[in-house]
Amino acid sequence: MIDPKMPESFVNSLLAEDALLNSEVFDEHRRDLLSRLDKARAREKRARRITLVVCGTCLALTVALFVTAVRMVDLGTAAESPEWVSTLLAMAIFLSPLAALLILSLYIFRYQRELVSARKAAYEQTLLAFPRQISELRKELDELRRKVGSTQGQANT
Repeated sequence: MIDPKMPESFVNSLLAEDALLNSEVFDEHRRDLLSRLDKARAREKRARRITLVVCGTCLALTVALFVTAVRMVDLGTAAESPEWVSTLLAMAIFLSPLAALLILSLYIFRYQRELVSARKAAYEQTLLAFPRQISELRKELDELRRKVGSTQGQANT
């Protein structure tokens, strides 16, 4: 379903950028947007890999530390070990998932959002280019019709 606010704002932006559509500035702006989109994709892909590795490492560390803590309690070595070992183990168990959550939120709010905004700008730029492309296609169609009409006229004579 079409949002009633979207067409009005879209038409206004089309009318505002009508002079821009037929210029070299438009083509340069489009190239810049596509370049920005490619860079955002590359940064997001790299950040996604790093985020997955860090989150996986934090998860593995949490599981390993938790298993170690459970074994220490089962074997009775927790009472024999110094207090700082238990405190350090407990802090690491709690802080490791927190670190993973912080890295994940950094990825989402920095790199994912940047990619989404670049995609949105490229999409809007593509929509703005449609009228120009349609007019170019109409010109080509008119030229082809004239050529077909002239060749048919020559064939009839």
